[in-house]
Amino acid sequence: MKTATKSENKQSLDMKTQQLHTILNQFADVLQNVSGEARHSAQLIESNITTAFARQVQETLSDPLAAMVKTYASAEEGVRSMMYTVVRGLIKRNSHLISSVWKINDSEATLELVIVLKDYNLQSRSVFNEFLTSYECTGLSSRLPIVFRYLPERLASGIQHDKAVKIEVAA
Repeated sequence: MKTATKSENKQSLDMKTQQLHTILNQFADVLQNVSGEARHSAQLIESNITTAFARQVQETLSDPLAAMVKTYASAEEGVRSMMYTVVRGLIKRNSHLISSVWKINDSEATLELVIVLKDYNLQSRSVFNEFLTSYECTGLSSRLPIVFRYLPERLASGIQHDKAVKIEVAA
């Protein structure tokens, strides 16, 4: 197995720092937009004009339980979307190992992928299995199971294309 050099480790750290910087800036933008929307809605409410944002706040005040369920469902969908993005990133970073990837389960409850490997061996599967092992430790795996199935290229023709969605692999 290849050992990362100091240069590769620094490059990886720089990339992670840049990712964190980007995410924090996006988070600040979201908060700034919400703050601006709240100020705008407060000004308009004085003129008896109700914005969508103000209506959401009113709905939350009138039925907090329904609002909480709606917020939970929205948050769960956000987590599902983020995990799908993380898995796609894993796939793209390891595209040199992969021939193709197919999403085979249309359920929102489970993300199930068939990964067609160029070299069907333990080393090629290990990077994906390491991800799954780490994911199992997060506790998210009970709410959103992720399943990877591996196939060698010679068996890829057996995938039922009418029941699978191809996922872009190129880096």
